[in-house]
Amino acid sequence: MTEPSHSSSKPAVGPSATPPSQVPGRSFWFRLLRGVLILVLCLGLLLFAGGWYLRGWLKNQGVEGIHLQVRSWSAEHLELERLAFVRSSSGKHRRLEVQAEDIRLDWYWRLGLPRFETAQVQQVQVSVGSGAVTGGAFLAHETLAPQDWSVPDWLPRQISVGQFHGELPCADRRCQLSGSAQLLLQQQTAALQVRLEQGEHKIQIDLQGALKGGAELTAVVYADDMPATRGQASVSSIEAEKVRWQGHWQVSEGAYQPWLLQWLSQWQPKLEKAAWLQPLSTLALAGNWDMQLPSQMAAGGLQPALNGELNLTATLGPTAKAPLVEMVQGALELRLDVQNGQVERYQLQAEGQLTRLPGVEHLAGFEGLDPGPVQVQVRSQGEWQGLEGTEPLLEVELESSGELAGVGQGQIRVALQGPVTAELREARLQLRSPQVGFAPQVRLQNASAELYARGHWRQDEYRLELEPASWIRADQLELPELLLEQARLETAGFVIEGQGESPHLQGQLSLATSRLVQDQLHPQSWQSQGVLGYGNGVLSIRGEARAHGGLTIEYGFLRQPDQPMALDWSVPQLYFLAANPLPALLKQWPELLEVSRGKLSAQGRVTFPGEEEPLELEARMQLWDLGGIYDRMLVDGLSADLSFHKEGEQVMLGSQFMQVKRLNPGVEMGPLQIAGSYTSQSSDLLKGMVALRQLELGLLGGRVWAEPVHFDLSDNPVRVPLLIRGIDLSRILELYASQDLSGHGTLDGNLPLMVSSQGIAVAEGSLYARPPGGVLRYSHDQVRNMARNDARMELLAEVLENFHYSLLSSDITYADDGQLKLGVRLQGRNPQMRDSPPVHLNINLEENLPMLLASLQMASNLSDTVKKRVNEALRQRQATKSP
Repeated sequence: MTEPSHSSSKPAVGPSATPPSQVPGRSFWFRLLRGVLILVLCLGLLLFAGGWYLRGWLKNQGVEGIHLQVRSWSAEHLELERLAFVRSSSGKHRRLEVQAEDIRLDWYWRLGLPRFETAQVQQVQVSVGSGAVTGGAFLAHETLAPQDWSVPDWLPRQISVGQFHGELPCADRRCQLSGSAQLLLQQQTAALQVRLEQGEHKIQIDLQGALKGGAELTAVVYADDMPATRGQASVSSIEAEKVRWQGHWQVSEGAYQPWLLQWLSQWQPKLEKAAWLQPLSTLALAGNWDMQLPSQMAAGGLQPALNGELNLTATLGPTAKAPLVEMVQGALELRLDVQNGQVERYQLQAEGQLTRLPGVEHLAGFEGLDPGPVQVQVRSQGEWQGLEGTEPLLEVELESSGELAGVGQGQIRVALQGPVTAELREARLQLRSPQVGFAPQVRLQNASAELYARGHWRQDEYRLELEPASWIRADQLELPELLLEQARLETAGFVIEGQGESPHLQGQLSLATSRLVQDQLHPQSWQSQGVLGYGNGVLSIRGEARAHGGLTIEYGFLRQPDQPMALDWSVPQLYFLAANPLPALLKQWPELLEVSRGKLSAQGRVTFPGEEEPLELEARMQLWDLGGIYDRMLVDGLSADLSFHKEGEQVMLGSQFMQVKRLNPGVEMGPLQIAGSYTSQSSDLLKGMVALRQLELGLLGGRVWAEPVHFDLSDNPVRVPLLIRGIDLSRILELYASQDLSGHGTLDGNLPLMVSSQGIAVAEGSLYARPPGGVLRYSHDQVRNMARNDARMELLAEVLENFHYSLLSSDITYADDGQLKLGVRLQGRNPQMRDSPPVHLNINLEENLPMLLASLQMASNLSDTVKKRVNEALRQRQATKSP
């Protein structure tokens, strides 16, 4: 509308004056003011409606107690100094308290609506209320398959948290969690990176997600910048009310760091007892699952809704260290069929290689008993009835190819509830080794074994029992100076048990050999029964062995750490009544020695030293009242206490007491008493020292003895001076069994005995009558006949009929060929002949002493055995003299 002009108006002055037609009128300002008012009103209504809507939405999400402090704001950003709120849901167990500082939110406008670009928070503190919160409770009534899988447009494209600190419930306490986080959104993908700090260590979690008609998530966890685990999962709708959940997961080698397990144990207490995982540096785990879930979770949460299949694979590298074994490598596959959250069936298959089996370190120290790497295969399948009701039956196969090669099969029943236990059933183990060495001088050749076992294992103890059908066999068992051929060992009630890595063994053993070979023994079969015990490195075996010939030996074997092995043996009292088993056993048993009565016992020890030390033998023998025959001599009442010691080439033989009541080599003798010792430092036993403390023999009413003497057998000959005292002349004359010669008197003398390799000899021996002398009476028809024509012979015959001698002496010489020479000198008279002068007689006698004794034996009442041997000796002598 144009206003009319007035004539009275003044013209404008100056060039800048505005023509009246160009100045805005009142209608323009009114219209401008009205538009501004309408815009303010609309913005106010919009802000009121937005605030009312936002408040209602937050309240619907359980957010309350909002407190914020604005620092600045504009049309494209908002800065807050502080923001705090509380979100509650399902009671205090889901109470979430959040406090954030230094917050900045940036956006831009598009079509009149804000589009958020970044959200930055410098510090955030989060506290989750304590209580029995379960994953099922959080997932209850949650929707797993939303209608729209897209990323909401109102979310910022980039969200970062500089430092957050969380206080969360874990196990039976509250745990702290600190770190930083960053989220990037781009179209339908998201990337979340979370960094956690644990002392000097760091954990990084990288998540990649995509929403394309479903959800796909990829996760990687780094521990100190090293990949520890990674996985991928996807959720997609397959039906109106069902969701398919698929994925796979992998734990890398070296993930089981001690600090990481300790940190995780505060969230999962069971990991505190998983210290056995720490040495498994090369253990890698992988798993995959394919599950079907309802799209809407019920009150029970996620677990009861699971249906599908779960597979787990574990692999160990060649340098892994596992409990009870040094190194291990292999793989394990486990398949679980799940219905309504419960495992219905399981299937297990594993194979691997163990460097060392449990307990084998106690055997590997011996030559030929190291099995080397052991291949293991395990299979099991069955119905799953929970930890309490399920006891998987594992079928196990073992195979070793080391020095101790073998194969084994068995079944192991495992109880999973509480402390894990294992029961071994129907186990069979076959072993073989070409050579086994328990000590430098204890070896097995071509050894084999077949063992049947049962037992159990618990967390703190184990027990293995061998069935009676078990056996161990060797072509040869070599012991120091002993060899057993075709040796077979059987067990009864044999048990191996222990705690940790210290086994204890105990059981009965039965050992049989078809042929026992020893230098001093005749080869023959032996059988042995004994009890074995082992514990804390101490091995002991006690029992008895019986030879085919009837001898029984009790023994005890002991091996202690850092000590030489020792074998104690004893022969219980052996009675020589019905039979004597010693000749069939001992090679050195004298062929001409027969024992018919008495008893014997013996005991000793064999000490097996190290490689450079000599074998040590000790023995002691007791004899009681033995009677029998040695060669052509009757022996009766032999009792003795003998000792023997040998160490290397050093030999010591001694007797504190030795007595023979009666000897009869043709002449009655006894008792004989001997005490002394013998020591040799040479392998030649004929080169040694003899210490003779006592040697005394009762002979013909008197005695013969030697003073204590030392001599060396290497000297040739050896001189042993004997003293003769109190010999009864009448008993000497009785040996001739002649009625023409008689007499009495007492004789003494000296007998220097010379012993050499050729035999026994006497030189310059002497025998003389004890004063005042004695009587000799000799009367023979032949002498009387000779005296008829010879006066001198008549006088001699008359003198000898009653000859009272004042002097009787004789020189004695005995050669090693058995020839005895006597130079007898007599001096005396016949007291009935008053005018007869003293008579001096010199008589030279020579006799073969063995032949003399033989004739005396033939004329005596000795056994037929002696007479038979005398006849044999006489025939041999006669054959030697024949041309």
